[in-house]
Amino acid sequence: MGGYIQPTLAAAGLRWSLSAAALLSFDGAMNHAALPCFSIAHRFVPPWSRLLRPAAPLLCSLLLLACGGSVPSSTDELSPDTQQTSRQSALSGPVFDLPQIRDARSADCRFENERSLVKNGVALRVWNVRYLSWEWRDKEGSLPAGLRPIAIRAFAARPQAGARLPALVQAHGLGGFSDENAATSSAARLGLFVLAYTGPGGGTTPENTSEGKPASDGSGRRMFDTRPDVRGSWFWAHTAAAMRGLTCLSARSDVDSSKLGMTGMSAGGVATLLASGVDDRIKAAVPLSGLLAWDEAVRSPTAWQHTLLANAGLSTASPEWMTLMSELIDPRLALATSRAALLLVNGSSDEFFPLTSQRATAAGLPPGSGVRHSLIGNFDHGCYKLTGGESASTIEARAVLHVEGGQRAFFRHHLLGDPAYPTIPRPPQVTATPLGAATYVVVQVDRPAGYDIDEVRLWWSSDGAFLFGSLNVPATSAGRYEKLVPLSLPAASAYYVDVQYRTRSLLFPQRFAISSEPVLQSGLVPRIRAINTCL
Repeated sequence: MGGYIQPTLAAAGLRWSLSAAALLSFDGAMNHAALPCFSIAHRFVPPWSRLLRPAAPLLCSLLLLACGGSVPSSTDELSPDTQQTSRQSALSGPVFDLPQIRDARSADCRFENERSLVKNGVALRVWNVRYLSWEWRDKEGSLPAGLRPIAIRAFAARPQAGARLPALVQAHGLGGFSDENAATSSAARLGLFVLAYTGPGGGTTPENTSEGKPASDGSGRRMFDTRPDVRGSWFWAHTAAAMRGLTCLSARSDVDSSKLGMTGMSAGGVATLLASGVDDRIKAAVPLSGLLAWDEAVRSPTAWQHTLLANAGLSTASPEWMTLMSELIDPRLALATSRAALLLVNGSSDEFFPLTSQRATAAGLPPGSGVRHSLIGNFDHGCYKLTGGESASTIEARAVLHVEGGQRAFFRHHLLGDPAYPTIPRPPQVTATPLGAATYVVVQVDRPAGYDIDEVRLWWSSDGAFLFGSLNVPATSAGRYEKLVPLSLPAASAYYVDVQYRTRSLLFPQRFAISSEPVLQSGLVPRIRAINTCL
């Protein structure tokens, strides 16, 4: 749920991490890898474990080599609302105490060591950031069980031009951490005030190490530590830290607090969805390879959540897992009141977040939410380099367009009002009519003013969403694309249509892609690549 043998698809300054098998073998102290395999926007390098457990699969190691102020010590400084010893149930009170999360005084936000630099031709102001968030801890000595304050470390950057700017928080995946490049790259590319934070327990140096228990604590049990309180899960603490970052941004006079966004990769995408579901300060959110509805994923016996659970001595039958699913990760609960514009970017064959989770996550949103999908053919959480059915470079180039292009389009439209992105196109509508062993496909494509269309492509899988093939669908009239496809789409495991748009800038046109919601075979249990073999 971090980078898991993914090359540095650290789009938007978001760090991928180790394979799941290797993830739990490190103790929170991680190094940068020597060489990046690939970078979408920010030239991030996947972190390495200092000490790999001898039993970690050899494959993961080979892939990694190929990819190459004072802090309160008790609850005395917390308000009475946050000194509660336990949330009695999911129904007795909110999982996230929004008034307390939005209290800038208790956040003690500090933007320090201001400096200037130029990133990708853009002059920026940059800060080291420290603020307070919380994590749930069991009874420790004289301290009762409850929320403990923890110091979160972050980096912030903004273009020097402009007075008040919209702002963005970005979150990393499991085993990840932030650094200056995370904030500066996104700020330069998106034109926003960006805060990139390290989640609880993560970091590699004093300036980027946050307090608290890391996700790997207890062989990863911290991720599922929901008994007696769901807030004991690292995913809760990661999400709370993100929203506290929004609080620090909102308190600044040079931030337009009415235009805030969030993005995150993998576990950071999960935090993005959880935060956007409850915090109406978030106007636009782009989770990347991170979804909810994990109960859908684990219907497959090789879904990678099973490995995380096994390493923690748990299973999907454990009360900890069931509490996490019912009180935090259920999209019907987490997203029921979401007001944010959402772009769900995901690989077609993700091992943590398959297309069944994609559909279930979207289904949890309120009616009329206008959610957009952007699906990356044959992309996943890392195995595509070995068994993706295409060259890794081809898949990676596709991922660049969907991830970096999608973030740029979504945030520059919703937060900046950039005239180059006058709207976000509606999803394509697909009709598939069987004709014997063939299928006649008709696609209605939104063609809003300001964009040209590079291509309309049909993607399908006949092997349980393991591998996808694709065909270009030609235009027959304005907004209508048609093709007789030599296969039976109704019998396919899954299919969708992806539309690639291009802005009309004469010098530097930008591209992004909007997909249809995937059509899945009834009862589909995706065929997910095993974490130790990628087969």
